[in-house]
Amino acid sequence: MKVALPIPSFLPALGGAEVGLHNIAMQLVEKGHVPTVITSYKHVKQLKDNDWKLPYKVLAYPPKALTLRRTHPLVGRSLLNIYHRYLQTRYRFDFWHTTFGYPTGVSVVEFCRKYNIPHLVRCVGEDIQVNHDIGYGMRLDSGVDTDIRYWLPRADTLIAITDSVNEEYQKIGAENVLKIPNGVCVSRFEKHPVPDDLRRRLGIDSETFLFLAFGRNHPKKNFRQLIEAAQILKSTRKPPFAVVIAGAGVGNLQFEVEEQGVSDVVRLYEPAARAASTLVEVPDDNVIDCYKMANAFVMPSIVETFGIVLIEAMAAGLPVIAANSPGCRDVIENGKFGEIYDGSLDQLVAKMEGFLDGTISLEGLSALGQQHVQQFDWSTVVDRYVNLYQGR
Repeated sequence: MKVALPIPSFLPALGGAEVGLHNIAMQLVEKGHVPTVITSYKHVKQLKDNDWKLPYKVLAYPPKALTLRRTHPLVGRSLLNIYHRYLQTRYRFDFWHTTFGYPTGVSVVEFCRKYNIPHLVRCVGEDIQVNHDIGYGMRLDSGVDTDIRYWLPRADTLIAITDSVNEEYQKIGAENVLKIPNGVCVSRFEKHPVPDDLRRRLGIDSETFLFLAFGRNHPKKNFRQLIEAAQILKSTRKPPFAVVIAGAGVGNLQFEVEEQGVSDVVRLYEPAARAASTLVEVPDDNVIDCYKMANAFVMPSIVETFGIVLIEAMAAGLPVIAANSPGCRDVIENGKFGEIYDGSLDQLVAKMEGFLDGTISLEGLSALGQQHVQQFDWSTVVDRYVNLYQGR
């Protein structure tokens, strides 16, 4: 099948949506289909400038076309409809699989309904979820919210990657929902060797119990709470422990680390960017190294759509601690496959204490996680999409 994969942001950006769609495209290629990613002009230019070569076609929207949907709605809608019609005429896509509810999702629904083309929309975070406390979500803009509320319920299918996302769909009156989770290449994480020198480079010896948190630096990730937890643990614990917060932009947390007086136990680490090459496997080995050097994983997020890092951690064999928040509780099924805490600092500290003193079975949690994560293997997940494309 020929599958169009529109998305407003794509590689070389390495967020969950971008990495996820790349892996979907890779699996489609492997299964004998023909995926075509359609993304912003900026991201296509960055791919070319960085000499990243992909085994599937990547096309660019006209410059500023996606922005115009919001800033000049009539012009933007018209331009995107014309461009989608051009692509459909030229490439004869059998199915449109759209990532992000806005602006690509609403635009594709409008186009595909007009020409009776089968399609789905897969929302991934700020395009559907709203958190007023941290100013999170595209729908805080009333114009975007109106657009989303009108068009998404009219899609052939909306993909909910978690129950929390499904709840947001219900709030906008959508009934055309199918649950398909995010994925991970399980075998890559299982087979990846423990890195020889990453702990040493971070100044952490092999006997130190290492908690890992992973993600881009954003208020919703709540990394500051983890830094505060490290300060409390440092004041009460004798056995050695360390916390590594890894991801894009985490170096900006250095002030909080120093203010809490935990520079000796907290490390901030931004994995090296991928060198120009033929890009096949994402996330790359530098990211998987972070998981494989750790003893446990912590996710204090206030809100997630799915929390892909949780299944990456499970695939790497790590026991996990996660906040009882949307996207996190869904993945570990309210504590069935990982320790869950109520979001408070005191409970986070208590769970970390339990990992350190052995009152929580790390081996048991690790085994449960490794069993649970098998259902999220990308090959299995993409088979479900293919069945949807084919009307099964």
